[in-house]
Amino acid sequence: MRIAIGGLMHESNTFSTKPTDRAAFGVQRGEEILRVWREAHHEVAGFLFGAEKFGFDLYPVLFAGATPGGTVTDEAFEELMGELIERLQSAPSMDGLLLALHGAMAVESFPDGDGEVLRRLREAFGSELPIVVTHDFHANISEQLVKDSTALVVYKTNPHVDQRECGLHAAELLVRTIRGEVKPTQALVKPPMLFNILYQNTSKEPLKSIMDTAREMEGWRKVLVANVAAGYQYADVYEMGPSAVVVTDDDPRLAQNAAQKLADMLWEVREQLVINLPDAANAVRMAVKESATQKPTVLVDMGDNIGGGSAGDSTFILSELLKQEAEGWVFVVADPEAVQECVKTGVGQSITLSVGGKTDPLHGEPVEIHGRIRNIHDGCYEETEPRHGGKRYHDQGITAVIEVDVRPPIRQLESHLADLRKEKEKTEMQWLEGAGWSSPSETALDLLVRKIAMILQAEGCAFMLPDVETGELSVRPPTLGFDDEELPLLARVTQTISQEALHEGRPIIVDNAMEDARLPQEDTASLNIRNVLTIPLVFDGSSVKKIGVLHVFNKRFGGNFTPQDARLLTILGRQTAYFIAAAQSQSPLSAEERLKLVKYIFPATKEINGRFFADKEDTEDTRMGLPRALFPTLVLAFLVLTSKREPPFSLEQLRSLGLKPERQRILVVKAAIAFRAAYQPIAGRIIEVNTPGLTCIDPKRFDYQRVRRPLHGLE
Repeated sequence: MRIAIGGLMHESNTFSTKPTDRAAFGVQRGEEILRVWREAHHEVAGFLFGAEKFGFDLYPVLFAGATPGGTVTDEAFEELMGELIERLQSAPSMDGLLLALHGAMAVESFPDGDGEVLRRLREAFGSELPIVVTHDFHANISEQLVKDSTALVVYKTNPHVDQRECGLHAAELLVRTIRGEVKPTQALVKPPMLFNILYQNTSKEPLKSIMDTAREMEGWRKVLVANVAAGYQYADVYEMGPSAVVVTDDDPRLAQNAAQKLADMLWEVREQLVINLPDAANAVRMAVKESATQKPTVLVDMGDNIGGGSAGDSTFILSELLKQEAEGWVFVVADPEAVQECVKTGVGQSITLSVGGKTDPLHGEPVEIHGRIRNIHDGCYEETEPRHGGKRYHDQGITAVIEVDVRPPIRQLESHLADLRKEKEKTEMQWLEGAGWSSPSETALDLLVRKIAMILQAEGCAFMLPDVETGELSVRPPTLGFDDEELPLLARVTQTISQEALHEGRPIIVDNAMEDARLPQEDTASLNIRNVLTIPLVFDGSSVKKIGVLHVFNKRFGGNFTPQDARLLTILGRQTAYFIAAAQSQSPLSAEERLKLVKYIFPATKEINGRFFADKEDTEDTRMGLPRALFPTLVLAFLVLTSKREPPFSLEQLRSLGLKPERQRILVVKAAIAFRAAYQPIAGRIIEVNTPGLTCIDPKRFDYQRVRRPLHGLE
């Protein structure tokens, strides 16, 4: 048994003024299809697995796909469709065809693009060739496609994490059909409604119960597949809207009745599909309030959903993040012009850029940002987990990461001082006793680490102390800027400069870590270390004793550590060494020593390192609050500029750039539902935002001309 496999997939936003041309499609042919898709979580991978499981020979033909965008040009469609048919005609004799189609492709001359694919295949190969088709959950299924396909299998999840299973199901159904075990008959029912994408999460109501029913139906005698597709609302085509398609074993009446039941369930929830989302200003305000939580808040830019064909360069949320001086956010925008400016300027340099809002007037105006170029990356990354879209290997083009100056350092400190003034109900001693600081603790050390990093304007801070048995220096928690699993590597990277600082008893300043021979380049890059200041920790007790070293990493705002920083850190280091020595001895602190410690952690001073200013009265009146309220980490804000539009389906999109999304306060995704498979596990809260754009959540903002009427949700 020989089965050909192929595909032509595109989700077409017909409201986009930018058509999808031939250059937008990635194409694999023959054996290349196997190399690219075998390890993916895609339906094509399911086809390949089906060959192994059900014992048929594969004949890979052509697979073409493009990021969702505007209507496919006639030229692109004719070239790809022509090649698909030509390759199938030149194939050895084949018993069937497995075909991956999206179900929402619109071509300039063929609004029902997927139906046209099947029509041409039947014209070329006749009605006898078994063709089993797979569709995306967002398909706008047509009568033409149902008529000309042998059977249809649609994803049952959104986010789409069952694509491989869908492909395997299609392969099994085709094999059984070829063997004569079943005779597929299918029926389509389309309720007259628009099922808003805001409610297309299959793991939540109102869809969850409907999808559960579809799965139950597949346990019925003679039901081979029970499909529900929620539809794609950004296509002005006659077929737009949800569909139910049921495939049975030679039982047309059962197929029709079962499809009608699913369609009725869709219709019955129509009044639940209400839109009530905050705009960009209110959503950012909500996210800023949520930023004290341990997990990031995710803002969903619904109007610029890249996976729905939008531009990927909307600036409405970015403008509000800057206007409201939010901290700790990550915002990804497609802007190849800005990327090229970063490439010309160079890593580590300061830059002022006008970003976003360049595709069309629907997605906001360009926004001016100031910051430092943190890194430039080739934009390629790998996702090994099941994620929406099913792809394993991704390419967002040359990508630049900008560390954005949200507000100047003095404003940041003023904000922290304002937080301190709110906590006047406790005295220093009361807070200290309440925190259990009768003896030095890791909590106190954690505050010391944060304080040192804040004063030195450093992104990271770590102590290295000698092992009691071996004498080898190792990083001891708490640290700032590094995960626990990174600490052994950090110790190896800094071992040479640590020993140098300890033995010579002087500060070591490394301006360019990547070019310093004392630091291993590859490991330094993996830890994203740009520059370092290291001092010996000297305990001046009954006798002078070097007890370890203290590092601060990555001067903020694009600077390098200075001799002035080294002098200041040496002073702080002597006081810190005293405290560490006390912690190591586990000796109780006297009331006087505890008060001294408080005054060290929260100094009453007018000037720190020439940067931070505090009024003496304000400082003396300050009362202690909780550590997180006192010293919120100055989490950096990052702007990620990509050369290509890349849907946010994978956290590896950020992690591959050296960013740690789970540590940020606000993550902005240009999506609708699909991002949840990756982002929901790390999110504290998800806020969907009603933004303008090509994928605006309100369908009444669009001028539909071709859809069926009346259509609930549009009228």
